Amino acid sequence: MVIDAFVIPSDRDLEPAFVWQSDGATQYEFIRGCVRGFIEPIALPKDMWMYVNEEGKVLGLPINRRANRLMRRVHPFFALMDIVVGNAVICGRIDEYGSHLRLSPEQRNILTASLTAVVTTRRTK
Repeated sequence: MVIDAFVIPSDRDLEPAFVWQSDGATQYEFIRGCVRGFIEPIALPKDMWMYVNEEGKVLGLPINRRANRLMRRVHPFFALMDIVVGNAVICGRIDEYGSHLRLSPEQRNILTASLTAVVTTRRTK
């Protein structure tokens, strides 16, 4: 199965990155490995999905500041309801078979622009 995702690590020493691979792992296995546990989906605008560790807060995973800034930018009401902890994985829309399609150029541009805004915001403070 092909995996096309944007991974935002909670560890600020690791850079967020677009990931594309086809190694036989299912999309579920890939996402679960990235978030290191059971997955919780969060619907985003523009047919994107963010996945985080479902038990992240209970496990005491670190706050993912970049993912939270991204969420405030693309999903402003999220910040009023919740926070992202642990690693985050963003995938494209889901097809009729339940698989994520590749991220579109528009989705990639949104993520890149949002990440640039996040980095710029962090540097200016």
